[in-house]
Order: sequence, then structure tokens, then C-alpha cells
Amino acid sequence: MDSANGSSSVDAAPSGAQNAVLKPSDPVPAGAVPVKGLDFDAFADRNVTVAELVQGMTNMGFQATSIGQAVDIVNGMRTWRHPESGERTTIFLGYTSNLISSGLRETLRWLVQHKHVSAIVTTAGGVEEDFIKCLGKTYLGSFSTPGASLRAQGMNRIGNLLVPNDNYCHFEDWVMPILNTMLEEQESSRASEEAIHWTPSKIINRLGKEINDESSVYYWAWKNDIPVFCPALTDGSLGDMLYFHTFKCSPQQLRVDIVEDIRKINTLAVRAKRTGMIILGGGIVKHHIANANLMRNGAESAVYINTAQEFDGSDAGARPDEAVSWGKIKADAASVKVYAEATVAFPLIVAATFAKVETESGKAATAAAAAAAAMDAPGEPQAPLARNPTPPIPPVLHIPTGLPPPQPQVRAPGSENISRDAHDRAEDSDHSDSDHDHDSESESGSEDAGTAPWSAINEDTTEPGEDEIVYIKRNAGFEPSATDDEYWQKMVFFDLNDPDLVPIEAGTIDWMLEHYNGTAENPNHESVMRSPIVKVGGYDWRIKFYPKGHRSEYLSVYLENVTIQSPEWEGTEDFVSPPFPFLQGQERIKKRRSVAAQLCIIMYNPADPRVFEYQAEAHQFHKKSADYGWRYFTKYSRYDFHIRQHGQRQAILRNDRLAFRAYIRVVDDPTGCKWEHGDPSPDMITSTTSLRPFTKSLTYIAAAVPLLHFQPFREWVKTLRGDKETRKYLQGLLLKMYTRKRSANFGRPSTQFPGDVLEMLWRLASRISVDFEGTEGSSKFKELVGGFHPEKGSACGANRLATKGHSSLQAAVDEHTKIKVITCPPLLTLELQRQEHDKKTRLWKKLVNKVEIPDHLTVSGVAYTLFAFITHCGPLSSSRYVPYVRPRGIGKGWYAYHDGRVTILTETEARGKHSGFKERFREPSPGSGYDSPFSQYNEHIDAEVTCAVMYVRNDIAPQAFNFPDTEEWSAPHANKDDYEDPVKTAVHEFFDQSQLTAAFQSNSTTISFEPGRTVAQADTPALQASTVALAPPLPRMDGEDVVMTDADDDSHFAAIEEGITEPTELSKGTHDWLGQHYYEGEYNEARHQHGGGHLIDVNGDEYLGQFDDGKKAGHGKIFYAASGQQYEGDWLEDLPHGHGKLTEASGNVYEGEFREGRKTGQFVLRGTVTEEDKGQCTICFDNEITTAFYDCGHVIACRNCAVQIDVCPVCRKRVLHKLQLYGVKVQVD
Repeated sequence: MDSANGSSSVDAAPSGAQNAVLKPSDPVPAGAVPVKGLDFDAFADRNVTVAELVQGMTNMGFQATSIGQAVDIVNGMRTWRHPESGERTTIFLGYTSNLISSGLRETLRWLVQHKHVSAIVTTAGGVEEDFIKCLGKTYLGSFSTPGASLRAQGMNRIGNLLVPNDNYCHFEDWVMPILNTMLEEQESSRASEEAIHWTPSKIINRLGKEINDESSVYYWAWKNDIPVFCPALTDGSLGDMLYFHTFKCSPQQLRVDIVEDIRKINTLAVRAKRTGMIILGGGIVKHHIANANLMRNGAESAVYINTAQEFDGSDAGARPDEAVSWGKIKADAASVKVYAEATVAFPLIVAATFAKVETESGKAATAAAAAAAAMDAPGEPQAPLARNPTPPIPPVLHIPTGLPPPQPQVRAPGSENISRDAHDRAEDSDHSDSDHDHDSESESGSEDAGTAPWSAINEDTTEPGEDEIVYIKRNAGFEPSATDDEYWQKMVFFDLNDPDLVPIEAGTIDWMLEHYNGTAENPNHESVMRSPIVKVGGYDWRIKFYPKGHRSEYLSVYLENVTIQSPEWEGTEDFVSPPFPFLQGQERIKKRRSVAAQLCIIMYNPADPRVFEYQAEAHQFHKKSADYGWRYFTKYSRYDFHIRQHGQRQAILRNDRLAFRAYIRVVDDPTGCKWEHGDPSPDMITSTTSLRPFTKSLTYIAAAVPLLHFQPFREWVKTLRGDKETRKYLQGLLLKMYTRKRSANFGRPSTQFPGDVLEMLWRLASRISVDFEGTEGSSKFKELVGGFHPEKGSACGANRLATKGHSSLQAAVDEHTKIKVITCPPLLTLELQRQEHDKKTRLWKKLVNKVEIPDHLTVSGVAYTLFAFITHCGPLSSSRYVPYVRPRGIGKGWYAYHDGRVTILTETEARGKHSGFKERFREPSPGSGYDSPFSQYNEHIDAEVTCAVMYVRNDIAPQAFNFPDTEEWSAPHANKDDYEDPVKTAVHEFFDQSQLTAAFQSNSTTISFEPGRTVAQADTPALQASTVALAPPLPRMDGEDVVMTDADDDSHFAAIEEGITEPTELSKGTHDWLGQHYYEGEYNEARHQHGGGHLIDVNGDEYLGQFDDGKKAGHGKIFYAASGQQYEGDWLEDLPHGHGKLTEASGNVYEGEFREGRKTGQFVLRGTVTEEDKGQCTICFDNEITTAFYDCGHVIACRNCAVQIDVCPVCRKRVLHKLQLYGVKVQVD
């Protein structure tokens, strides 16, 4: 027996070990994502695309999954648009110097070149290494090469990269002369009104300009006006150069202001509608970007890529969640950290996001890429910023954090619902195919999911306790039910507030999902489920539900327009009465068919409809966007959504049942482009509007396009003959509009082009009178559209309508014609008064008062009908103009040429929103953020308002509005290629900025001073000469055909001044255009101010006196806007010189001699304010001024008075801090 027992104990495995090894698992949570990698057999017949590679990495696990999440977040950054302004995400890109030294520099340069980022933060090495690589090569080496031998050879090692030290010597040779020039500019500017203060970003911008090398990151940053911040600029070779420079130039030194840069980057973050962070590496770069976003209470999205760990507490190792605790990333932001080396991970991310969009928009996608793009998701909003991707944690392991649950948000239509994948679809694949492929992808996913064992969901049957019930009743207020039709229809079907938008029919879809997860015997392995079809407004609709999420960790829900998806439904049709005729013999484009609808989908607990989640939007459905929905429909991931959250009466999933209700209202949208999502391609724009977009609405586009929409003017342009520059320009632009073709350089960056649209028309008219002098062409132009001459019957420039005091255009015209005559050509252009010089503040102000623009206007008894109007956008210094044209007449739609886009608008959208404002200031809404140091932006000063209108004379109106759909024209000197690749017509695409200035000069003396010329200023604290800047600084603008290196000397308008007959004696004239200086007086034969004149500069300084060849000379009087001082006396070379009298703002008068702007010799001083009085507190007048207000900088009070002040008495800005001043004597002038 013992033997037998012993034998048995030896043969059997120990039960404890067996139980330990073969421990059974708990059921796998429903919807758990199986690990799966790429199956290369699926690509046996073709190459794998980057998009497919990254998509396949998403479910691999480890850092491959993090890369997939990073792609998702970056796509959210790049596709987001603000629903009202259209602004994009402000993307901060940060990287360390080693990445510039590596080949990743080319990826970074590409992002900057194509404007995919808004601002850059880097280290000193990240700046200098870029320039050094332009001056010499960096070579591949080895990580193990001994440093001593490299030092002996003059080689520097960066990882496995080798940099010859000669490169740094070349860098010194290149940068030192630039630093010398910058120092000279700094010192010479001290004599001017605006002294130069160098900052790290300004230095980098200057070096980027000087390098003039397209391989440089910072060349493109300068070119595209992208700021580059470097908080530690001296920590590198550039710091060495600055150190050496101090000895070479002693005692003078370059002074670098870091405070101005910190204000600049923080302000950039504060003003942004939404921000995203892409940070490669760590340290100061990472912290600087994150701290800027702290100023706006955190960024909405963030991607970190580095290999640092967080156990040492370093900033580089910290995960995004640590930044959340500091307020640098929003608590509900989308963020991820990729633990990978950036040169490996970041090119993959860029290739699957920014570069993918560029390829598809450039029509260069391979067939494989197009096929992959066709598999992307249906139309859907971007991932909510409020959610981090949730890891697949089983519900039984759910650990409450103690944080309050996110509150339901009611989204306005268009807010944060822009389709993330709008650009990711191939443009040549319709949406029905895309949807089919999308389902195929889902089905394949369901097969994979089906291989995982089914697991039951631990249903949450908890209910709120008494305390929570009290909380719900106290805080929830009215608890709407998901089945309360009245409530939801009022909420979803928002007022259209537009008589042209007419609701057609509303309906609902009710769908009960009885088995969300199923049972062990009958599990639900479906990855996509569809509701029954309901017809609303003549279209079939249904709900599409992804219980396992569509490429996300959340439930995904969409609304499908089944009718549009069907192959029988034609996606295009012929244009009827297009806004611009087609050219006979050329292929006519087709019009996109679409339907607009307001929609809302509610998912709720059928046992208690007060527990629900919903999303609401409005969308334009068409073949390429036949469905719309939300990939991230729920607040919580599919692993957590079924758990009852604080404030809910029940869990939303009970008894495995979910209910859906969809509200749909179809709207008759005559524009066909309301509630578009994403950024439409130029081809999509043309198929919607039938018009060709132009990149950037520069002044010449805003001026010429409305004229070419006028049928009689168009016919006149066709008749032009001869080798004249104006003929080439107008006929080339007309050919572009006829063919709708875009040139090869469409969308490339351009140079600045200042000017006023009415000035442009005046210059065009003047040039035509020269080109076609003595022919019918010159007289015909003026006969059709007028001469745009302020002194010859045109209501523009100095003769514009005084609309400030009139609420309607008709009243302004009637008042104007009582004094002056307005000529009445077939196309009448009238300019509205949109600026004035405030004599009290001595500043130019933009006028935004409301002026009613009627459909019908009577001018001196002649009846007119509204044809077009032009708006001015931004501050007075801006040259952004948008033309709005109604080419088919009243009720036939407005067409707006925005920057790179054409849109169709209703009457209310067009005129109603751009006529102006009844009050100068907006009323701030609660939580609008205007209670801040930036409250001055609450004004309408940058609003888009109508500045000019065009009317068609009624006897010409039938011809102008009823032109045929097709017109005949054989363009002179045009060949077949010109119809496919249009000739250049953009003024700035042929020559540099200096040529641009000359390009639009005229022979008339009405406007005669050289644009852009500035005059030196005196170096004295008491008196500064005025800056005569006739063309104020303007924002950088994109142009369509801009390749400056290919500039032609014999380009259109290059010889605009040739043949102009100059006057031989002084002549009088007036320069008065929007956003420019005002001058009335005499000119010489060189068209410079000469003789007596009255000048009001753009900075508000006002001068009345004598000029000599464009400079103040002789006797004159000036009022300085900034200081409040006045000077009257002798002038020479734009500076006070000789005997004069200076009256300070305090009333003190200095009378004596001046030399080159400085006081000199004998003088007499009279006044009532002593030097001691100027230093006394302006509040108590007892103590000395010792305190400065931050951040406005005003210094007016003593310490005792300052502590009682919360709002600055000077600028009315909130005082954030008070700074005590020591060792300085402060005087208030």
C-alpha cells in the first residue's frame, strides 16, 4: 500500500503548481481590441503606403499604438476650423538642436515651408545648426568613435553625426558682418521715433532672410512670417559669436530683449481659438511652449516624442498628464507621449498627416494611396478635445478618480465638428465607394474581433443615493427627456434667421437596439449596425452605429443619406445660369448636387430617457460626404460608457438595451454650400460655385474681378489689341476666369503688396489712358466704368461719399450731389468713408458705422441696381479686400472671392453682415474672455465692412444680368497650352517689391509721392520728426503665381511708367486713399511733395508747411500725435533746423534755435509746469512718481496711490502688477 501510494504521489503533478499555471481568466470585456499587425500578404501585388503602414501599427501595441494615436491627434490639429472665423489650430512646434543636425531637418523645413505650423520654439543649437548646414555638410559617423581623436582632427560628434569644425568658422565669417549691420541699425534707430529693439525671434528672422537658402528651416520661417522663439539664444555657437562681437564692437553692444518675445509667444497662445503642441525632445523647448499655453488655461491637444523616463522627475520625462496638473494642457485634451526616437517616429507621423494631405491636394497620390484614402471614415467631426484615448481597461478594474464628471456640452452648429478626414479622402472617389470600402474595413475588423472570446458586460445597476439625488435636483435644474420632441426640436432646429433658407420637412428616426452586447449563446460580433430607413424631405436616411467604435476607443454614430449614397443618384448636374459664362469650345464643368440638413442623434436608456448622450450639427450632404457623424460620440470610452456616472439616475446601458433617436430637418439652401465641413479643394469650390478661386484677395483681384463680371466691360476687354501691358493683364485674367484653370504656381507664397482697391482702379484707369491714348480703347473704358479720378466726377479718394453721418447710401449720395457732380457711367463705383483722422486723439480710426446698401439707387436722377460691393478686412493698415458680386441680379445669389476660396451667400449673409455696426463696441457675452488684458480686441476696429459699392445703370441692367451661359472668344496670341495652363496675371509674379511700387504709378499728379518711403528722425527726447510712411506695413500675403527667381524684366506692368509725360511745373493734387497718409498740396515734376502742403501721416502726425522734393523744408508747423507736442518754425531735410518754437503737452514753450532736430544755442523757456512738477504723482500731487503698471507700462503714480488702482487711468487696461522703480527720475510729459 505504501509503495502504491508513493508511486501515485510521484506520478501526479502538484495541485498548487497546476492551479498557479492554469489559472482561468475572467471574461474579456466587450469590444476589447485584439492585437494585430500588418499582414504583408495583403499587399503582395503592390507596395505598402505609409498610411497603410501607420494604420497597421495602431493595433500592434507598445509604441506603435502610441504612434497611431499621435497621427489621430495631429490630424485633429490640422483639420480643425473655427465655425465662424474659419481660423485654424495654432500649432506650436518644438524641437532640440540634435534634430536639426540630423536629417530630420528636411522634414521640419517642409512643415515650415508649407505653413503647417504657426510658431516654432527651439534651442540655440536648433537655430545655428540650420545655418551651419547651409554653409557646410554634416556627415554620418559612429557612436563609438573616440572623442580624443576627433578633437585632434577638428571634428565634432553629435551622436553618430560628424560636423567639421570649419563649418563653425564659416558660420562666424557669415554671421559677424550681419551682427555688425544689426548693431548699426540698432544705434542709428535711436534717433528715430521707433527705436529697434532686437529680440531672439527678430534675430532669427533676420538671419533667415540673410541666409537666402531654400534648404534652411528659418529661411522659410522668414518667408512665411512664422515666428521662431529661442529663450536660450546665447547657449550655443551663436552665443559664442555674440560674445566675440562684444569685444569687436566695444563699447557698443547688441541689446537683445527677451521680455518682448515672451509677451509675443504668450499673446499668440492667448489669442488663438485653439492650440496644439508638437514637441520633439524636452527641456527648455518643451517647457516654453507649455508655459505659453498656460496663459490660455491649457492647450487642446498635445503630442510629445522623446525617450526620457519620468522616474527622475525631469521635465523631458514628464507625460502630458503632469502638464495637465499645471494647467498647461487642458484636463479634457487629446494628448499622447510617444516613447521613441524622433528621427524614427516623426517622419512616419508627418507622412500620415500633413504630407498625405499635400500629396492628395496636389493630385500626385498614387493609386494605392488613393485606394487607402477611400477607406477612410465617413464625414464626421474631429475628435473631441475633451477626451484622451482611453486604454482598454476592463470595467471591473474601473477606479474612480474623484474628479467631477465632464458636463454635457451643447455645441453650436459647426463648433468642433469639422470632419477630421475631410482631406483624407481621394477627391476622385465618390462617397458611396468610400462608404463601401469603409464597411469592408469594418467587416474585416469584425472578423478579427470575432476571434476574441465573447465576454459579458458587468451591468451597472447602481442608483444614486439620497445625497446624490439632492445634488441632481439642485444642479441639473430641468432634466430633459430624450423623447421630449418639443425640447429637442427647439434645440436642434435652430433659427435660420434668413428668409432665403427655407425648411422643407422635419422627421425623426427611432431605433431600439435590443442586444448591444448579446449573450454567450447569441453574441453580438457586429462592428457596424444600421437602423431602419426613414424618408425625410424626399431623401432616405438611417443611423449607422459602430458598437466597437470606428478607429477609436469610443462608440461611433453617423447619419447616412441613403439616397445620395445609391449609385442611381447622380452627383452632378449642368449649371443653369452660371455666375460667369463658359467659353465656347471648352469643356463645361458640372455642378455638385447636395442637400443641407440640421441633425441630432440621441443615444439613451430606454428605461429612463433622462439618461442620454447626444450630438447635434448641420451639414451639407453630397456624394463625397453622404454621411455625417461622430467617431467620438460618447464622453467616455466604450469600456466605460456603460458605468453610471455621477449625476446620472441610471447607467445608460441597462438590460443590454440602447435606444437611438435622430432628428432631421431638410433645408432648401439655394447656395449649396451652407454648413460645409473641412477645407474644400479648389476643384470642389469650382464644382459648387462654377467660379475659379484666387489665392489671397489682393487689391488687384478685388478691383479687376468685379469689372470682368460686368458683361459690357468683358466684351470691351475682348476687343483690345496691340502689345500693351494692360491688354495682356486683363485678357490673361479673363482667360483664367473663362477656363477655370489654375496655373502651376497656384497657392505659393508671395511678397507683400500694399494698396487700396480704389487706388488700384484709379491706377488701372490711368494706365489704360496711356496705353490706348488716342484710340477708342481709352475713351471706352471711361465710358463703361468711369475714370476713377476724384477730381473728375468719380466718388472715390478725396471725393468719396461722407457716409459717417448717414445711415443709408442713398442719403449720402443725395447730400453729395448737392455740392459735387457724380458722373453716371453704366457701372458706377462709389467709395464709402471708412477712415477719419481724430483731431482730439490725432489718430487715424477705421469707421465701421452701419450704412444701408439698397438694391436700387438714384444718382442725379439716374436709376441704378446693385451689382457688387467690396469689403475691407482688418485694421486700416491691412490691404485685404473681398469682392462680393451678384452677376445675375437681385435674388440670384452673391459670390464672394475670399482668400483661396469662393463662396455663395444669401442676401442676409452678404449685405446684412458687412454693412457695419450700429455701435463701435461689441457687448461682451458672459465668459467671452473680454475681461482680460486684451479687452481692447472687443472693438469692431478689425471688422470686415463695406468700403465700396458698384451699381449697374438700369438701361444696361438687362444686358449685364442676362448674359448667355456660353460666350465666344478667341484670345489673341493664346495657344492651346494657355487654355490648360493659364498665363501669369498676378502683378507680383513678375518682379520684385521695388518693381511693384513702380508698376502702378500714374502720370497724374493727383497722387504722386513714392509709396513706402520713410524719412529719418531726430534723436531727441523732446522732439521727434514725423515718419512719412506712405504705404503702411502690411501682413504677408500668399499669391497665386509667385516665383520671384523667375521674374521677367519684361513682365506686365513692369514698364508702367514708360511713356508718361511729366509736368514741367508745380501742380496741385490730393492723396487720400484708405489706410494711407493724407496729403493735399503741391508736387514737383518727379511727383514728390514740393511747395506748400498739408500732410497727415499714418501715425497721426499732422504737418502744415513747406516741402522740398518730398522732405519738410522751409517754414512749417507739426502736431505730434504720440507726445502731444507742437513745433512751428524752420525745417531742413525733414528735421527742425533754424529758429523755431516747441510747445510741450504740459504747456511749456521752448523758443530758440535748432540744429538737425536738436536744441542748440540761445533759447527762451516759458511755462507753468516745472521739472519738479512733472515728477509728482498725477493723483495726489504730493509724492514722487515711483510705480509702473504691468503690463501696459504706464508710470503716473506714487506707491501709495498705485496700490489703490486696479485699472490704468491712461489706457483702461487691467493692472496685473505694480512695479516699484528705484534709481530713476520719472517725469510725466
